[in-house]
Amino acid sequence: MGVILGIPIVYFASRFLNNKVLLVLAWLVNAFAVILTNYGLSPLGQSALNWLHSWPISISPSLSFMVGLVWIVIGKMFADGDLDKFVKPHAIYWAGGAMLLLYAEEFIVHRLHFVYYNDCYFMLLPVSVLLFGWLLTTHISVPYAREMRAFSTIAYCFHGSFVLCVKYLLQLAGLQITRISQSVLFWLVTVIVSWFLTLLILKLQRVRGLGWLKLSH
Repeated sequence: MGVILGIPIVYFASRFLNNKVLLVLAWLVNAFAVILTNYGLSPLGQSALNWLHSWPISISPSLSFMVGLVWIVIGKMFADGDLDKFVKPHAIYWAGGAMLLLYAEEFIVHRLHFVYYNDCYFMLLPVSVLLFGWLLTTHISVPYAREMRAFSTIAYCFHGSFVLCVKYLLQLAGLQITRISQSVLFWLVTVIVSWFLTLLILKLQRVRGLGWLKLSH
């Protein structure tokens, strides 16, 4: 839904605004979502949440198309050649440094107990831009790339619902995930079930009358 809503918005907005202005506006929307999530329990985040809760409608920017806008704009800028300066082989080294800062940001917000919802980070943008710039300089042939894309898409769309259902069943049984070992086991089960579901869909979509299953990826 983020892509379905975000691409038309960026497309029509680009008729009136250049890419740099679009990037600034999309980043501001993204920053608002970051403040509401990983910085939601900070004084600024609390003020933003209180203001958001005063709206007559309920909205969660971190889980809507609003966060996707900045990624769509960045993709457009790569396609238009506006970010060619990042398309360099050595961008991978800068990406490594940015990734260290990303983990530092995660450590700090958890240490300060700022996290309201662990989803968006400021450092995700530079890490992703630098990694994508480096990837554009590579020429690697990856067999089964379409299958890998199907796995990632289905797992992304499916895992949230699966996790909530399992947690609910555990609560009904009087159990809860309290230790890291249990969390890792829970994660492994989610990955295995997601992979099994993907294999099942890839198999069944070849059956006559079930071609619509392709829509899942």
